Amino acid sequence: PTILKNDTRSTSLRDDTLAGRLSLEKAVMEFEREIILDALKRTGYIQTHAANLLGISRRMLKYRMDTLGIGRPDQEVNTEPQAVVQE
Repeated sequence: PTILKNDTRSTSLRDDTLAGRLSLEKAVMEFEREIILDALKRTGYIQTHAANLLGISRRMLKYRMDTLGIGRPDQEVNTEPQAVVQE
């Protein structure tokens, strides 16, 4: 699968890890999260298609999504208090 892009976020993760500001474990998790989110966005959040794009099973994708706290944008819980608009 070739969905990797050279972007500033990946470079930042690498630099932070090499400088000791970010543990390898956290950097790997963040990188994996970015790759999975990119695949999901490219496939309209169709997990089977995203899994195929990543070269893994849908079951493994779902497991990694759960582990990394990734959900559909319309299913994510907003923990920010909502502003009340008075008319």
